[in-house]
Amino acid sequence: MVTNTRRDEIDKYWVNTIMAVDAVANLLSVIDKYGLTSVAHFVLVEKYCIYNYYKLFIDNY
Repeated sequence: MVTNTRRDEIDKYWVNTIMAVDAVANLLSVIDKYGLTSVAHFVLVEKYCIYNYYKLFIDNY
């Protein structure tokens, strides 16, 4: 069944396994705290973020 919440054991597993899961939630809470709205966000694998994301900006400006 699909729900809007996660069971505690699932949440604890992901937070303990991948610390970035908690980091994303914290970063989005900072955005909310300052009255900003997150329009969209996405995750880039670290080894690809420079070559497939930032390099496009550097090459075009």
